[in-house]
Amino acid sequence: MDAISQIMVETSNHGGTYHLYDPSEHANSDDHALAESLIDAITNSRFELSFQPIYDINQDRSDFFEVYLRLPLADADNTVLTP
Repeated sequence: MDAISQIMVETSNHGGTYHLYDPSEHANSDDHALAESLIDAITNSRFELSFQPIYDINQDRSDFFEVYLRLPLADADNTVLTP
């Protein structure tokens, strides 16, 4: 929600840009293990990219996409770390 709000302010509600979430803005001392896990996932290409078109029914077009990066975790429950 913060990313959406920031984009809306920066682009005066016109879109056409993106915002990358920076976890260091919200990090604390317990996040060291998560950082190591994320570095390992980047190094070993374990992220999954999911996307879907945002369809404009008034214009009958699909120029924009909603994109999510997910990280499957190596646990017994096959948990996926979502956005």
